[in-house]
Amino acid sequence: NAIWATNPVMGKVLLQELQPLQVSWLRYASAFAALLVLWPLLSRRSLRLPGRFLPWVLVMGLTTFFASPLLQYSGLARSTASANAVIVALEPLCAVLLAWLVLREQLGWRQVTAILCALCGFLLLSNLNPLQPRSSLSLFSVGNLLILGAMPMEAAYTIVSRRLAGKVDPVI
Repeated sequence: NAIWATNPVMGKVLLQELQPLQVSWLRYASAFAALLVLWPLLSRRSLRLPGRFLPWVLVMGLTTFFASPLLQYSGLARSTASANAVIVALEPLCAVLLAWLVLREQLGWRQVTAILCALCGFLLLSNLNPLQPRSSLSLFSVGNLLILGAMPMEAAYTIVSRRLAGKVDPVI
């Protein structure tokens, strides 16, 4: 988590010299390099992908490893690292709501209470002030909206990966 938490700050630093697509590519190229180093430990596993799961894996790859980071880094280039961190914290909330909508998972009173607490925490951290709408407009900047647009994609990854758990090797 410590490395993951540095993502907005490092992204902001890299965006001073690189374009969002380049930063995204660099992020996943470094992850791919780490995977290659670990490959000898993983090569004994069966990494076959049954054809019926290919469309789901492609959707996951395109949304989570291409479109979402592109939106996040494009937004980060127009926003602050702290705003990015607060907005990205909404992803679990998006996943719960998407699971409710798509998978028809039931939400009990505890889950609804947790969702409301999470929303209140987001509003508190975002400095949204209904009494001073002009000062709150920065929350709705283009950068923040781009970052927010990536959250349903990240949530979709969580939902689809739950569907594929146990059927497709997690390395794929």
